[in-house]
Amino acid sequence: MATCKKYSFLKGETAMNAKENMVVAPVITPEWLNKKQRMFAELDKQLNANIISGTGISLDDLQLILERKCPEMVLEKWAQFFKDIFSIESTLSDIIIPPAHKGFGWTAVCLQQIPLNELWRSYADQKIGHFSIYGDDLEAVVSHNDRNNSSNNNNSTILMRNCWEADEELKNFSANQLREQCIVGCTLYERLDIGLFQWWLTGGKNGGRHLDAKTITLCSGSRYDDGRVPGVSWYSDEVNVHWYHPLSAHDSLRARQVKTV
Repeated sequence: MATCKKYSFLKGETAMNAKENMVVAPVITPEWLNKKQRMFAELDKQLNANIISGTGISLDDLQLILERKCPEMVLEKWAQFFKDIFSIESTLSDIIIPPAHKGFGWTAVCLQQIPLNELWRSYADQKIGHFSIYGDDLEAVVSHNDRNNSSNNNNSTILMRNCWEADEELKNFSANQLREQCIVGCTLYERLDIGLFQWWLTGGKNGGRHLDAKTITLCSGSRYDDGRVPGVSWYSDEVNVHWYHPLSAHDSLRARQVKTV
């Protein structure tokens, strides 16, 4: 359970008289309360600006701020995801989330109990259209991963940009160029993992959203046994897993950079 502290009014108390009735801790001074009031007013202003003109900050931005300050919120969601989708009960007590990086607002938890093929089968179990050019035995054809994810007997986490389309910053970069520049990209496992999680988080079977409706995630952290690079997209109402040459580069083919522990 999350351990973030919560504050509430006393029974029968209203927001108007809360200041008079609350038991003030040493750090809660009149200056602190005034600052809080100003910050809440500014927050309301920024949220309204986002609704009206697309400026300010959105509720999603605010959620990411809270999650960075309270990582337990992230792990609670992932624990519920594993329970709902895979019937796995886990507290994720051994999970270490990488340090926060600006712009990297999504956390992907890779559970060693779930091999790549099981992760791929879960798309079928959830009635999500899916196609792989190499067939459904992905473990047989994916011979290399920069991070072994579910194969190393350890749960792991990565951070990636909170973007529905693959990284704009990495368009026109081939897998070989990314490696030469030491840019760490996601593996096939990580892309399928975060894709299923975001679909579940945004409604699942009741209209969940899929990643890469306009782009293709180049999974530069993985290789097929023929040396080609996996790519994943949402196309024609299906999650598609294809291959790309290590030198392939164009506008819509983009890696997703990751940060690790």
